[in-house]
Amino acid sequence: MSEIEGFVEQLGSALTAQRDDLEATVIPRLKEHYRRIRSNFEAIYNVVRKKGLVKDDPYNYEERLSDLDVPDDLPMLDSERDKELSIRLTKYQTRIEFLTDYADYSLDSMSLRRIKLLVKFARFLQWNGMSEASTRPTTRAFAELLGKIKRSTDQFSINVIKDGQEQLNKVQNALNADLKRISIYKKEEYKHSIRTEVLPRIRIPEVLDRSQYESAAQQVRKVLPKYVPGEPFARDLVLEIFSENDPETGPPARSALLDALQIAEKPKEQVKKRPDPRTPLWEGARTLAGCSRPMEEVVKKMNDNLVVFESRKLSFGEVMRRIWERLRGKDEETHTFEIEYIDETTNARTTESLQFEPFLSGVMRRVRIYNGILSKGGPGWAKLQATSEDELLDFLTKEFRALIETVRRFESLDTFFQSEVPRDQRNQLRGTNAEVVMIRDSIARARKKAHEYVAKKEEADQLRKLGINAQAP
Repeated sequence: MSEIEGFVEQLGSALTAQRDDLEATVIPRLKEHYRRIRSNFEAIYNVVRKKGLVKDDPYNYEERLSDLDVPDDLPMLDSERDKELSIRLTKYQTRIEFLTDYADYSLDSMSLRRIKLLVKFARFLQWNGMSEASTRPTTRAFAELLGKIKRSTDQFSINVIKDGQEQLNKVQNALNADLKRISIYKKEEYKHSIRTEVLPRIRIPEVLDRSQYESAAQQVRKVLPKYVPGEPFARDLVLEIFSENDPETGPPARSALLDALQIAEKPKEQVKKRPDPRTPLWEGARTLAGCSRPMEEVVKKMNDNLVVFESRKLSFGEVMRRIWERLRGKDEETHTFEIEYIDETTNARTTESLQFEPFLSGVMRRVRIYNGILSKGGPGWAKLQATSEDELLDFLTKEFRALIETVRRFESLDTFFQSEVPRDQRNQLRGTNAEVVMIRDSIARARKKAHEYVAKKEEADQLRKLGINAQAP
């Protein structure tokens, strides 16, 4: 056996061990990396969006991805910067959702082209270099928006952004390291297949002169589809093979390659911690807490609409009713409105007497609770971390019901003001459709997290009933 043949055999063994380790450790981590990116990006993006610094791309709702691509990162004109940045961030969010919900993560699906695309996408927003001096146009523009908020007096928003950036910086570094490991493996796997499947079948010497590299590479290119179907021709990697076979430069290169494929021994005392089963519920609670800003904005708009409603011209009947209420000593500061809505269970039109001011006060109490959950240093978040699984699930279930009722009342009040205010004054009313859509979206995403938890728990319970030692979700 020649020295090169011995190396090829060692390389095959190293690749097998590396593959086993990647499939056991790195590949399962990829989806979790993207989930963490999505969660923290959405927290930051919601703050920026609620501040009115970006707007949702209306065309994004029609975009359906079948595979990953990377949004443009070209320079932007100052006049088009806000619009273009909004489009790019919406596209980024759509692709993160694709990577968490639909993408396939298996070593076999990780072609060199796909890895290159994932690396490029990971660099689209430089979380470990989010600076207003960044050379990347989208990163620089987004950093400028975040800088405006950091220089404001809104401490809650500042904390959300700082915490999100810190988490995104960590996860991006971890993701880049894992993608690098996979890339090294796939490159060497490709070269190994060339060595074992192609080179033995073409008439070229084992050791080539450098002047022969290009012609030999072209020979490999011609027969590659026949012996390794589906693999693209990677000229640089083929040339590396020839260089590694060189008597002078080859030995250190081969030694370095085998060293790079060695799997680092893990300290025996380190025990891998099982993910906390409450994680999906915590994520759901933070997603739900993202409703705080649109809810607060609706309260402001409702109070403004009340002013418009109060300034309308009263009918004779309304004047007499107010006089009668004053004679009875009824509090003038409390307004009770008869609002209508469609009962979803019976599909019948229903009327509700709603006390306006107490209702809005209740909404603001919920806003304060949610703000405490959003801030990881706040008492609300600390309390959730100390809460059991059942209590967390019960909390989310109750909040879902409460928020659905709140949204229904928002919509009914909006309809009430539109119908009661004279036509010539309706343009003074402030609509709440945008905020309601944001609240409904947060509810839907939080519900998805809760369903994910329930599904995993039920699966684990079923496995335990079958006598299988299954871990909790």
